Amino acid sequence: MKPHTLLLLLLGVRLTHSKSFIDAISSYPRLSNFTQLMVENPPFADLLLGATSTQGIQTILVPSNTAFSKYENDTGHSIESLDPNIIQRLIQYHTLNSSLTSSELANRAGVVVSSQLVDINYDNRGQYSNVQTPGQVVYISSANSVDASTFATGGLGSAVPMDVVDGTFDNGVFQIVDRFLTLPTNCYDTMATVNLSSVSAALNRTSNVDKWNNQPGITCLAPTDEAFRAVGNLSSTDEVENTLYAHTILSPQYTPILQDGQTFTSQANTTIKVTIKDGRVYFNDAKVIRSNIISNNGVIHVLDKVMSPASNATGTASGTTTATTSTSSSTAKPKSGGSSVVDKHYQRSVLIVSSLAIVLGMFVSA
Repeated sequence: MKPHTLLLLLLGVRLTHSKSFIDAISSYPRLSNFTQLMVENPPFADLLLGATSTQGIQTILVPSNTAFSKYENDTGHSIESLDPNIIQRLIQYHTLNSSLTSSELANRAGVVVSSQLVDINYDNRGQYSNVQTPGQVVYISSANSVDASTFATGGLGSAVPMDVVDGTFDNGVFQIVDRFLTLPTNCYDTMATVNLSSVSAALNRTSNVDKWNNQPGITCLAPTDEAFRAVGNLSSTDEVENTLYAHTILSPQYTPILQDGQTFTSQANTTIKVTIKDGRVYFNDAKVIRSNIISNNGVIHVLDKVMSPASNATGTASGTTTATTSTSSSTAKPKSGGSSVVDKHYQRSVLIVSSLAIVLGMFVSA
């Protein structure tokens, strides 16, 4: 057998796995741009379907034609013109490690689920998150929308409209999104983008920007600008820093998985108590008014006030909790434990490298 024939056969094996997915989305005319992207770029199709064929049922958030046009209108260039590495990261971020159908998405608190995006530049969440499956997370919820529309939230707090169609293919489920998810970036830029200018200014004043950005795994409880103004001027840098530390947990804690009465110890060694009342989440006496804003190293929750010290609650070690923390999303069921997912990535990589080595060896011998 000639080397190029074997190479085509190897590629053909991968494409047959992706064929059912291509067939499934081809029945939706509004997904024609994404279908074309997959057909014209077999490595992207291989990346997308390789994960579902080796790791069981997953969910793919498929960008619609509207998503393609909005991206071009917003940025002045097309998705197809991006560096292939960025396209690869986008595809990974749109591939979720769980089956998410309308029944799973009905939870009022929302769902937080990990994705295939494991590049440390976009996923530096550390090992103590309350979503322990590897891969940067996506937050999906309809709780805050007037018309019960569903939104998927990725980086920079960008909420993407989702059409829950419960599309199926051999190894998974797909839903349709009308914008591309934004890849997560650092904590400071994320807060600036969502208009948390007082917290951003406080970080600058204390020279803590790099520390916050580089800390693996963090929850920032960020009071609004109005809330910061309400406490008056914090005269010293130490006061500002202590306030920031008191609003920081050294592990990402996503609201759908929090439990009423759960306690954490802040970076300032103060107790933070979670209260869930009438569907609303409180940290001490501060209400969460915007939740699960994803940064590359954790999550930001916006509070309506600067927290007062907790009463009648005892914290444990920094980043830990006195309540049992779930390792999966609230309604979705990611695979438990991270090692099996990492091992499968490794095994798949070895298989691909070995196959390519055989092909290259035949080229050389030929």
